[in-house]
Amino acid sequence: MFSTQPNDSAGQRTQNTTRGKIPATVGLVFLVVLPAILVVKFLRTESPTLPVPGDRVPIQTIRKLDSTPFDKSFLNGRLTAILFFSAECPHCIRELVTFDRLRKRFEDRIGFVAISTSSGSKTAEILRWYQVTVPTLLDRNEEGKKGFGVEIVPAFFLVDSAGVIVYTESGEQSYTAHEKSISSILIHHEAASTAIER
Repeated sequence: MFSTQPNDSAGQRTQNTTRGKIPATVGLVFLVVLPAILVVKFLRTESPTLPVPGDRVPIQTIRKLDSTPFDKSFLNGRLTAILFFSAECPHCIRELVTFDRLRKRFEDRIGFVAISTSSGSKTAEILRWYQVTVPTLLDRNEEGKKGFGVEIVPAFFLVDSAGVIVYTESGEQSYTAHEKSISSILIHHEAASTAIER
């Protein structure tokens, strides 16, 4: 006659095996997730080589999409926002769309120029697809990128009328965060300009 009683030793082994798998699973998840967290944190950290407020704009040879020479005349005597981006980078594309929205919000008080590190055809495709109308230049030999110390794109700069950097940021930021930073800098900049005129 066979017994229908559960085998206590087999049940105990199954329970012990299950208990042993939990710490191993947690450890495996930790080993897989931790590097990803560190990479994301690194990518969101400001590049140590970026110019800091007070540095001058280091643009050397940046060209327009039509390949005509371009210089710092785009400053036009007022604050200018500059965005470095890559057409192959999803974070950059979202930042570019945000940058275009910021232009529509502040264009009466700030100049805007985007600088692509990608090919002309790829850049034009992205601008057309996302209906971005911000003036865009090509940094064909990455001289501008090297000059600015940009290692991670997107990279955002705010430059005053004298060509001095007043704000830097790397990594994707929200529209609200950018709007708040720009508004704060504008208040300070316009107050200083008014004081000088008096």
